Amino acid sequence: MSQQDWINKVMTETPLTAEETLLLEQELASQEDVRSLVAALPQPEPSMAWRSALNEELMKAAPKPSRKTWLYWGSGALVGGLACWLAFAVLIPASLSQGLRETSQANNEALAQDLLQGHENDSSAVLMGIAAPDLMVLNSSD
Repeated sequence: MSQQDWINKVMTETPLTAEETLLLEQELASQEDVRSLVAALPQPEPSMAWRSALNEELMKAAPKPSRKTWLYWGSGALVGGLACWLAFAVLIPASLSQGLRETSQANNEALAQDLLQGHENDSSAVLMGIAAPDLMVLNSSD
């Protein structure tokens, strides 16, 4: 098989026959010296300037986030925020006022009970002669 035939087979990616594969393996095995010489070559590290230039090229080539993406996430965040605000504005004051009504009602009952207890104590003291009744004097000179 000629050199040109090998090149054509590689370029067209035509599968090799068993005989051609064996010939290729023998040829590669005979070039062990070349392989060892190439492996012995120093592997240069890319410079920082080259890396920086590559990063700049990659940044230029990278796709930019579109406005649609920002609009999608921004509108979702806005709707979520409005839903939370609405829930807070509607549900929290209702539960607070319910709690205040219950507390206010409990305080009113406690106040009424204290007033009644005080009145009964004063009435008992007057009846037993321990205390004199309180007279409220109205000043009509105004």
